[in-house]
Amino acid sequence: MKKIKIISWIFVGVCIGVVWACGSSTVSDIGTAVAEALGTALEVTYDNSSSGLSATTVQGAIDEIYNNIDEDVVSESTALVGTWSGTRFFVLDTLDIDITFNADGTWSCTTFFQENSDKCAAALTWQALTRGVILKHNYGGEETGEIFEVLYKSSNKLVLLQGSAHYELTRQ
Repeated sequence: MKKIKIISWIFVGVCIGVVWACGSSTVSDIGTAVAEALGTALEVTYDNSSSGLSATTVQGAIDEIYNNIDEDVVSESTALVGTWSGTRFFVLDTLDIDITFNADGTWSCTTFFQENSDKCAAALTWQALTRGVILKHNYGGEETGEIFEVLYKSSNKLVLLQGSAHYELTRQ
């Protein structure tokens, strides 16, 4: 508790000092003063010993993480090809599900959609996005697509989000 109080007072002191140094209360002047006092992200060194990053500055670390996002999330359709099964969680309901993403761009399932399992029979194509996947189907005589956000992707685990439902899947 003492550390929090001390840190809070230090923060307040820094803020007051920055405002005083600016001689102005405009946001841009305060931002400039903070940048001058602390340095830019290119100038601030970064200890990469525990992160596995090669960057040695804060800006370098930010750039390295940003440029590698696609490697951790879906960036190629081949990353999803295969059969996945698991659980769909929706409010208080759960549903055992399975889905197969085929290399030719088609998909199939036996159970996947809580509201209507007939959508599996109407499956058409799928498309991987940088952080998501679109499932197209011809349910009810109309071709539509549903977008699922990829929250997590590894070689054998996939977590999707669509509205208030999330899907936890394991590669089979």
